[in-house]
Amino acid sequence: MPQNFQDKKENIADVAGHMEQENVMGTCPKCQNSVVNKGKFYGCSGYKDGCKFTLPKRWSQKALTKKNVQDLLSKRETSLIKGFKSKKGSNFSAKLTLNDEMKLAFEFPKK
Repeated sequence: MPQNFQDKKENIADVAGHMEQENVMGTCPKCQNSVVNKGKFYGCSGYKDGCKFTLPKRWSQKALTKKNVQDLLSKRETSLIKGFKSKKGSNFSAKLTLNDEMKLAFEFPKK
């Protein structure tokens, strides 16, 4: 194999590895594999081994930031997020949490 071709092959592998690292959002709270950006949602890289953990990119008409997702994965909750919309169309603020089943839930501020 010509050296130039080998260099290009190694460069492509480096770029692919770097892109995958950029897509890693954190550690799956269910199985400890990586949670990665899948395009329309975030999902566990252990899905082939049976882990079904996912997070949406939007929740109640509000886009989740990278920090929101990282906080959910590391602390199982976010800080207070403003701008959610109820089914009736009114705006509200809440924290997002991961419950015991690892599903998203709202935690409303105490009044």
